[in-house]
Amino acid sequence: HGALAFTAVSFLIGDFVIGIGQSPVAWMLGAFLASSLIPPLVASESAIWQSKVPPAVQGKVFAVKMLFREILFPVGFLIAGPLADQVFEPALAVDGVLVETFGGLVGVGAGAGMGLMFVCTAFFGLIISLSGYLNPRVRDVEDDLPDYDEIRVSQVA
Repeated sequence: HGALAFTAVSFLIGDFVIGIGQSPVAWMLGAFLASSLIPPLVASESAIWQSKVPPAVQGKVFAVKMLFREILFPVGFLIAGPLADQVFEPALAVDGVLVETFGGLVGVGAGAGMGLMFVCTAFFGLIISLSGYLNPRVRDVEDDLPDYDEIRVSQVA
């Protein structure tokens, strides 16, 4: 529950505050709020992995887990730049198509498109994080998946 909840709250209060903020102080506050939740989030997630994966293969499993996590960063960077420059920023320019809808929330003009991108990230991150609660295999992984020491004890007996 810690991993799902901390992820949801981090997106909600961090990315949302950055998105609607229109000053460096607001952006710093949002970044601080989001970043302050990362240590308990990682601790919760790491506790699950370390208790479920046998120590003999943890290095291999964690390396593959990190590979899949890290390989997506460049993809995100390649998508975010053009999306900001060619979709969101023009849509929230002074005469943009999204000014009526989102201008009051994120502002209008330079930087407002990036603000809307952060708001979208907050919304979708929150929805994806909370959707883990709808899937019992994700929600109950700590209870349903046996710890590696329980597996070893049952094999010996």
